[in-house]
Amino acid sequence: MANYFEIEPITVSTSPFETTTVNAISWTVSSYSRHSSAADCLCIMHTLSGNVLSVPIYSWRISLPNDVLSRWLDDSVVDDYICTTDRRFIKR
Repeated sequence: MANYFEIEPITVSTSPFETTTVNAISWTVSSYSRHSSAADCLCIMHTLSGNVLSVPIYSWRISLPNDVLSRWLDDSVVDDYICTTDRRFIKR
Protein backbone atom coordinates (compact mmCIF):
# COMPACT_ATOMS: atom_id res chain seq x y z
CA MET A 1 0.00 0.00 0.00
CA ALA A 2 1.25 3.49 -0.86
CA ASN A 3 2.34 5.91 1.87
CA TYR A 4 0.70 8.82 0.03
CA PHE A 5 -2.46 9.71 -1.86
CA GLU A 6 -2.68 11.39 -5.22
CA ILE A 7 -4.38 14.72 -5.85
CA GLU A 8 -5.18 16.66 -9.01
CA PRO A 9 -2.01 18.64 -9.86
CA ILE A 10 -1.74 22.10 -8.30
CA THR A 11 0.97 24.74 -8.56
CA VAL A 12 2.59 26.03 -5.38
CA SER A 13 5.20 28.72 -4.78
CA THR A 14 8.58 27.44 -3.66
CA SER A 15 10.23 30.86 -3.55
CA PRO A 16 9.24 34.41 -4.49
CA PHE A 17 10.10 33.68 -8.13
CA GLU A 18 9.62 29.92 -8.53
CA THR A 19 6.71 27.52 -8.56
CA THR A 20 6.38 23.76 -8.83
CA THR A 21 3.53 21.37 -9.47
CA VAL A 22 2.56 18.90 -6.76
CA ASN A 23 0.25 15.93 -7.16
CA ALA A 24 0.62 13.84 -4.01
CA ILE A 25 0.31 14.23 -0.25
CA SER A 26 1.86 12.02 2.41
CA TRP A 27 1.00 12.28 6.09
CA THR A 28 2.03 11.02 9.51
CA VAL A 29 0.03 11.03 12.73
CA SER A 30 2.17 11.14 15.84
CA SER A 31 1.46 10.85 19.54
CA TYR A 32 -2.07 9.54 19.20
CA SER A 33 -3.33 7.93 22.37
CA ARG A 34 -6.46 5.90 22.81
CA HIS A 35 -9.50 8.09 23.48
CA SER A 36 -7.67 11.30 22.57
CA SER A 37 -9.88 14.18 21.50
CA ALA A 38 -7.48 15.17 18.69
CA ALA A 39 -4.20 14.16 17.09
CA ASP A 40 -1.43 16.06 15.35
CA CYS A 41 -0.99 15.25 11.66
CA LEU A 42 2.05 16.26 9.62
CA CYS A 43 1.12 16.65 5.92
CA ILE A 44 3.69 16.88 3.13
CA MET A 45 3.20 17.85 -0.52
CA HIS A 46 5.23 15.99 -3.16
CA THR A 47 5.58 15.60 -6.88
CA LEU A 48 4.85 12.01 -7.87
CA SER A 49 6.62 10.56 -10.89
CA GLY A 50 5.64 6.97 -11.60
CA ASN A 51 5.56 5.50 -8.09
CA VAL A 52 8.38 7.68 -6.74
CA LEU A 53 7.77 10.68 -4.47
CA SER A 54 9.95 13.76 -4.73
CA VAL A 55 11.67 15.26 -1.75
CA PRO A 56 9.19 17.22 0.39
CA ILE A 57 8.02 20.37 -1.38
CA TYR A 58 5.94 21.88 1.43
CA SER A 59 4.82 20.63 4.84
CA TRP A 60 2.19 21.78 7.34
CA ARG A 61 0.42 20.48 10.43
CA ILE A 62 -3.27 19.99 11.06
CA SER A 63 -5.22 18.68 14.01
CA LEU A 64 -7.38 15.63 13.34
CA PRO A 65 -10.58 16.00 15.37
CA ASN A 66 -12.15 13.21 17.39
CA ASP A 67 -14.90 12.55 14.82
CA VAL A 68 -12.22 11.70 12.22
CA LEU A 69 -10.20 9.63 14.69
CA SER A 70 -13.26 7.64 15.75
CA ARG A 71 -13.88 6.65 12.08
CA TRP A 72 -10.23 5.92 11.27
CA LEU A 73 -10.42 2.28 10.26
CA ASP A 74 -8.96 2.97 6.85
CA ASP A 75 -6.42 5.65 5.87
CA SER A 76 -8.86 7.10 3.34
CA VAL A 77 -10.72 8.71 6.28
CA VAL A 78 -7.64 10.82 7.03
CA ASP A 79 -6.98 11.41 3.30
CA ASP A 80 -10.52 12.72 2.86
CA TYR A 81 -10.27 14.99 5.91
CA ILE A 82 -7.01 16.50 4.62
CA CYS A 83 -8.77 17.26 1.33
CA THR A 84 -11.46 19.21 3.20
CA THR A 85 -8.81 21.60 4.58
CA ASP A 86 -8.10 23.17 1.17
CA ARG A 87 -10.48 23.28 -1.78
CA ARG A 88 -7.54 22.82 -4.18
CA PHE A 89 -6.97 19.29 -2.84
CA ILE A 90 -9.01 17.03 -5.10
CA LYS A 91 -8.26 13.38 -4.47
CA ARG A 92 -7.67 11.19 -7.53
